[in-house]
Amino acid sequence: MKLLFLAAFVQAQNHDQEAMAFCNNYCQDKPDTHYPDTGFCLNGTYLNPKDCSSYFRCWERGSVGDKLFCPIGLVWNDEYKICDWPYNLDSDDECYEPLK
Repeated sequence: MKLLFLAAFVQAQNHDQEAMAFCNNYCQDKPDTHYPDTGFCLNGTYLNPKDCSSYFRCWERGSVGDKLFCPIGLVWNDEYKICDWPYNLDSDDECYEPLK
């Protein structure tokens, strides 16, 4: 049992701490987005509410998270789950920027 805990602890240290905190906590108060037994986010890709140019990927039943970055000039489009040009977002999205 101690070896299993140690292996999980070492694995968790190699992941972005912001992403780990997000996957472990963000979905707890959102219906149908978390595992009922832990409250962790469902496996999947999520917008970063603090940064338009990055996003989080939660996996291992939400116990592990990684932060990924869009290429320069692109932002996370949560509707299509891709990095996209800011002018392709809905105009009411906080990351939207009109084409200049």
